[in-house]
Amino acid sequence: MNKALIIGVAVFAGLHLFGCAGSKVVSKENPEPQASVLITMNDGVKKAGIIFKSSGGYLKYVDAQEQKLDSLRIDYISSITKLDKYFDFQGRIIPKSEIKSHKKLKRTLLYGGGGLILGAAAGTGLSIVLFAEDSNQGAALTAIGLLGGAGAWLFGSMGSDADFDDAVFAARKARGQEVSERLKKLEEEKARLEKK
Repeated sequence: MNKALIIGVAVFAGLHLFGCAGSKVVSKENPEPQASVLITMNDGVKKAGIIFKSSGGYLKYVDAQEQKLDSLRIDYISSITKLDKYFDFQGRIIPKSEIKSHKKLKRTLLYGGGGLILGAAAGTGLSIVLFAEDSNQGAALTAIGLLGGAGAWLFGSMGSDADFDDAVFAARKARGQEVSERLKKLEEEKARLEKK
């Protein structure tokens, strides 16, 4: 097996492990706003919801079961982990099909293109160093292609995750606007009925 293939496979495997190493644990003191989470209390009670913020020793979140804003003392919380489901600002689950309807490919394409350029540049540099003496153009092109592809895949995956997060926010915002419009219509109808 030639040098380029061995190096390419090793780099690709390293990038894959790096890309899959995302933690689902959320910091109690500095949590990610709008994360859909499972909160485990010190007494073992579990609460699901969406985080708003952490301040003054309290975590403010929307409790999915109660569907209302609540707060918890941070020192009473054992752990916080991200969920694979997503809540809106009222604590209701947003189906993934609804989220996907809001998803765009803007960051996926932008990050993927950048990763391709960075990976190809790294492959070119590696080719110059390793294959300058051998003048093995096939191995050099293999290294450039493998690293370019690995960079495009890794950065494209990161861009896709960012696009998904944007789509979750867009779905939440759209649902919030629907609720506001319904409340406005109810108030208008109430005012109309009171005038009669």
